[in-house]
Amino acid sequence: MQKNCARVILLGICVALFGCGQNTGITLNATPGQCPNGPPNAPYCMGIKIINSGGGTGGQQWITSTNFPISNFSLSINGATNILSPATSTTTDPNNCAGTNVAPGSSCTFYLKISNEAYSTLSTEDINVTLSYNVKNQLFGPGETQSTSFTVYEVTNLYAISQNGYINIVNSIGSTLNNTSYYAESNDILYSSAVDTNSYGFLYLGGGLGIYQVGGESGTESTSTSISPSSFSGVTNNLFTQASNLYASPLGSNSPTIWNFSLSNQTWGANATYQLGNTSLVNNANTISPSGVIYLASANQVFSCGVTTTGGTSTSCATEGPSTAAQGSITSIAFPNSGATPYTGLYIGTGNGLYAESGSLGTTSNNNTWAQVNQGSLSTPVPPINIIATYNGTLFAGDTQGNIWQIESSSATSASVVATLPGAITAIGVDSVANVMYIVSNNTLYGWVIGSSNAPTSTGVTFSSPIIGLNIASQLVSSI
Repeated sequence: MQKNCARVILLGICVALFGCGQNTGITLNATPGQCPNGPPNAPYCMGIKIINSGGGTGGQQWITSTNFPISNFSLSINGATNILSPATSTTTDPNNCAGTNVAPGSSCTFYLKISNEAYSTLSTEDINVTLSYNVKNQLFGPGETQSTSFTVYEVTNLYAISQNGYINIVNSIGSTLNNTSYYAESNDILYSSAVDTNSYGFLYLGGGLGIYQVGGESGTESTSTSISPSSFSGVTNNLFTQASNLYASPLGSNSPTIWNFSLSNQTWGANATYQLGNTSLVNNANTISPSGVIYLASANQVFSCGVTTTGGTSTSCATEGPSTAAQGSITSIAFPNSGATPYTGLYIGTGNGLYAESGSLGTTSNNNTWAQVNQGSLSTPVPPINIIATYNGTLFAGDTQGNIWQIESSSATSASVVATLPGAITAIGVDSVANVMYIVSNNTLYGWVIGSSNAPTSTGVTFSSPIIGLNIASQLVSSI
């Protein structure tokens, strides 16, 4: 497919990092997106090339040359604490730079890699690197120890995915809020998104024609076409991650399947992981229980995938709870906690409100019921629930009137309004590091400190197309 893309990695260009202080002909080149034995264009990775820029042919001229072999490299890092490097992980030094003798004109590359999400979308973290090494500038002596230092950066982005194929990136450099957008997929309509915060930091998009992996300096997909498995067909309306796996399911009434993509190995499973019955899945209606069971929904039925009623594993998906025809069509589902008698912890949002499952997980539909959550003093009918998000065991739900509802895990069927925005809530994302909820209302992005009595604040960022997902992930950049 022809792509019309700007840059997803706003700042990640390859630059030469010249050492501070004394060094003998050494240059360091930083290239964001390079991984040790990994995929190209990965936001979590950065390659650092050590170049002994002396050159010279025919061997070292000890009397007149100012360039000498360098060796015995050691690294120290301060600043961001979630960075893997040769100082902490041998996997980031696959070329054994630490034990290599780099002759004039030669080079060696090691890597930096984000190990986990640790910072808020409102911060840019310095990564201060000091590289020490030995310069063999004495004919018979041990040589001289020298060092060079440089700084690169970790930026945490909020990705707002528009249905029309745009990706909007919101982050903060110092005290400045940045917002940019680019066309990620010009020939498709997007329905779902997910982000890899386990392995490489890629953003994944699900559309009418396939699944796209986004990352890299240029903002293009890491593959030029859909990465869907060959037997996968239909609109990709559910994408979600669990540990080191991406799960994808298509829209369709002809036995939809759930496929598994290994984020660490970058490969699809040979066959579909789970099979559903003759149904059609709701866009972005998925959740995972504390025990790791996957839940999806059709208009009037929740499905659990991966367990049987006897507690074993299965490659099929079973119905969970009774039909919701009486409660209204399901729009979203969530699993904020393990539940307390008689509630299972599973919630659904429907056209008529919010409901909690009562009974036991994994039982037949005849044994469970859906209990409506009391939404305080609102007149009936209760405004429809658009979307559900969870944070630290607390459930939040947004409705079509702009209200954000909160349900504490200790009060399974009672909700209260904690914030109100100008229009229908169409997307919610939670920054669990900063304790901040990002909310889309009237195609405008708002931020709200969870638990605060203050009203949500507009970021000033607006969108030209409906937002189908909010995702948060970091990247390594070489300059700001």
